[in-house]
Amino acid sequence: MTAGVFRPTGLFGDGRDESAALNAPLNDLRAYGGGVCEIPAGRYSLGIALDVTRARNMTLRGAGMGATVLLALPTFDGGDHVRRNSLIYGVNGLPGPDGRTGDTATWWTDDQSRQHVQARREKYYRHLTIERLTLVLSAQSAAGIPVSLGWGLNLSGVEITDTDDVTLREVEVIDAYGNALCISSMDPGVGGRVLRARILDCLTDNCVRGPLPTYGNKMTGSVIQVQARGGLVQGNQIHRSGGPAIDCFGSFGVDILRNRIEGTNGVQGTVDGRGQFVGSIRSDGDYGGGDIADNTFVTSGSIWLGGLMPPIYQNAYVGWPGPRGVRVERNRVYSLAAENVAAGHTQAPVLLGADWSDVSNRNDNVTRDNLISG
Repeated sequence: MTAGVFRPTGLFGDGRDESAALNAPLNDLRAYGGGVCEIPAGRYSLGIALDVTRARNMTLRGAGMGATVLLALPTFDGGDHVRRNSLIYGVNGLPGPDGRTGDTATWWTDDQSRQHVQARREKYYRHLTIERLTLVLSAQSAAGIPVSLGWGLNLSGVEITDTDDVTLREVEVIDAYGNALCISSMDPGVGGRVLRARILDCLTDNCVRGPLPTYGNKMTGSVIQVQARGGLVQGNQIHRSGGPAIDCFGSFGVDILRNRIEGTNGVQGTVDGRGQFVGSIRSDGDYGGGDIADNTFVTSGSIWLGGLMPPIYQNAYVGWPGPRGVRVERNRVYSLAAENVAAGHTQAPVLLGADWSDVSNRNDNVTRDNLISG
C-alpha cells in the first residue's frame, strides 16, 4: 500500500464469493478519509454489494474495462435493499429524526428533508469516482422483491444517491436487471438533488431486462438515470436497452451529449405505452437548463421530455414542470425500434410537453437540426 492507495488482498478469481476481500479496502478508505481502491485485473464474484456508502474523496478503480470484471452471484435478487440489490451500492439514505430508516421511521417534513440531506452531503458525502471496470449481472433477478414494497429497488449495476461530485467513467455494465448506472437523490419528491453528476464513456449491453415488482411490474428502470443540479452524460454507448436509455429528471444544467443508443432487447418499458419508450432519452419532468445534442439513435427510440410522473409511479400524479430552457440540437434518429412503432411512437424526433396530454413546445426551449429517418 502506498499513501492513500488501498488494494484488496487474498483474491482468488475462481468463482468463490470474494465480497469480503473486495469490501475490506473500501472500509479502510472510509476510516482513512479517502483515497484510491485499486482492484487488479481478474474476474471476481460477489455475493453482496461493494459498499461505497458514506464515500468522501474516494476512487474505486479497476485495471480497465474487460480487464477487471466483477460478477454478480444469484444472491442479487433484491431480497435486501443494501446488500443484494445493486452490485456497487452507495445509497446514503434519509433516516428519520428518530434515527431509523425504512418503513418504521418517523419521516421528516419536506423542508426538514432538504435541510438534512444537504447538511449530510456537505459534511460527509462528496467526491466519488468509479472507473475502469466491467460489471456482469446475468445472475441478477427481481425474485426476492416483495410486490407490496412501497419504494423502489433498482437492481442496478452502480447505484449512488445523495453524494455530490460523483463520476462514473469507463464502466461497462452487462445484463443489469434494472438500471445500469444511477446517480440520484433518495427521494425525488423533496428536491434533494445532488450536485455535479457525471457519467462518461461508459458501455452497457442488455440492461433493463424486465419490469420492477416494486412498481407493480408496470414500469422498468432506465439504463442511465440521473437526477442532479449540474452534470454531464457524454460519450456513452448503450446497446440493447429494455427501457429508456437515458432518464434525466428533477435536474437542472445536466448536458446529454454525443451518446450512441443502438438496438433493444425486446422488453417493453411500460404498460401505458407513453413516456417510457425503449431506447429513448427522456424525462418524467423538471428537467431544464441542459443541452441534448449530437446523440445518435439506431433501431431504438428518440427524445421525450414530459412534465408529470405517471400514475403507476409511487408518487402518482406529481405535477412537475415540463422542460424549460432546454436546447435539443443535431440529434440523429436513423430508425425506431419495432416496439416503439407498435406503441405509436412515430412522431417527430423531439417531444416537449408540460404534461402527458400537452406536447407543445414552450417558448424557452430550442429544438433545431434534429433528424429522423428510416
